[in-house]
Amino acid sequence: MKIKPLFPLAVFLAVLSGVSAPAFAGAAAGPKPLRVLLVAGGCCHNYKLQSDALKKGLEERAFVQVDVIYNAGSGGTRTVFAEYANPDWAKGYDLILHDECSADVTDAAYIQRIMAPHAQGLPAVFLHCAMHSFRTEGYIVPGNMTPWFELTGLQTTGHTAQAPITMTYFDKNNPITKGLQDWVTGNEELYNNPMGGILPTAHAVALGRIGTETSVIAWTNIYKGKGRTFATTLGHNDETVLDARYQDLVTRGLLWAADKLNDTYLKPAPKVEPSAVKKVTLAVPDADHAAEAEGCGCGSSLALAD
Repeated sequence: MKIKPLFPLAVFLAVLSGVSAPAFAGAAAGPKPLRVLLVAGGCCHNYKLQSDALKKGLEERAFVQVDVIYNAGSGGTRTVFAEYANPDWAKGYDLILHDECSADVTDAAYIQRIMAPHAQGLPAVFLHCAMHSFRTEGYIVPGNMTPWFELTGLQTTGHTAQAPITMTYFDKNNPITKGLQDWVTGNEELYNNPMGGILPTAHAVALGRIGTETSVIAWTNIYKGKGRTFATTLGHNDETVLDARYQDLVTRGLLWAADKLNDTYLKPAPKVEPSAVKKVTLAVPDADHAAEAEGCGCGSSLALAD
C-alpha cells in the first residue's frame, strides 16, 4: 500500500533549513530574466554613472539581467567598441540597448556588423545620442535615410541648446504609455525631426517641446518587417537618466520591443518621488569631451552643420 507524504518535499526541506514555506516558494517566483546587453560610451556624456543607473533601474522594474559594455570614450565622437569586431557580438542576448555616442564612426563594415542581428529580428532600444551615431554620407540631407536612421526609425541631425522639455504622451492607448504621466524634464536637448516626423515603419509615442519647437522624442519602429525597436532622444543629463519617470519609460519601451510588456515581466516599480540629482561632472580627457556640458556638438536644429 502506498503512503501519501503528509507534506510536499519542498516544504519539508524548507522546514529543515529554517526557511518558511512561503519564502521558499517565493525564491522561484518570476520568469526567466530577459538577457539585455547595454552598450554605452563615447563622446560627451557621463556614461559610467548613467549605465550603472540604467542597469539598476531596469532590473528593479522588470525581469531582466543587464550586462554592460562600457567605453570611457577617449575617442570622443570616433569611439569604437572592440566587441563589434566579432560578427557574433550579440549572441545569447534577447535585446540590445544602444547608448553609444559615436557620430563620426562611419565605417560601413563596422556599422553593418552592428545592424546585422537587428536585421534578423533581434529587438533593440536606442537612447539619446545613439540616434546621432554612425552618421554616414548624406545624413544631413532632409529625407535621406541612412542605414542607421532606417534602424532607429527617425532622421535627426541636430538639437537645440539645453532647456527643460515639456513631454506629452499623446498616444494614451499605447501599451508603453499606460500609467505614465506627462512631465517636464530638467535641462535636456530637443533633437530635431528634419523630415517633419518619423519613418512610415515607426509609430510616435511622445512629443517634446521647447518654446515653439516641437519634435517626436519617443517612438517605436519595426525594422525590416520583424525587428521591434523603441527609442527616445531624452537622456543627455544625469538628472534625467536618474529620474524614476525616465526609467519607467525606458523599461516599458524595452519590454515592448522584446514583446514582453505584460504582468509576467513587469515588476512593481519602486515608489520613488522624482527629485533633482546633482550633476556629476566628467573628467575631460580630450578636446571632444569639452562639449559635455553643452552636448555632443551635433549642432542646433536651426543650424544643422557641425
